[in-house]
Amino acid sequence: MIIFNEIEPPVKEKHVCWNVRKDSDIYILEEIVESYYKHPDAPDLALIVKYDKKRIADIKRSSIYYAPVHLFVSASKNIDIVIDKIRSKI
Repeated sequence: MIIFNEIEPPVKEKHVCWNVRKDSDIYILEEIVESYYKHPDAPDLALIVKYDKKRIADIKRSSIYYAPVHLFVSASKNIDIVIDKIRSKI
């Protein structure tokens, strides 16, 4: 296990994916990023990769953005179902 200082900002960040979760009548939009931090023993030679969640927005049911996010969530579920069916036939 490597302990490193997260107080320092990451050297770089890379977008991985979006995540949407529902909490009562609010959708929470999060971005998953790959964060690269300097290695404590070799800061000029190595990096440590850590996956972070960044909370982007809380979208209420009364918001004009609720419908597009709801469609995104529904489409994601349908895509997962199709992928599962394809995998089961392979």
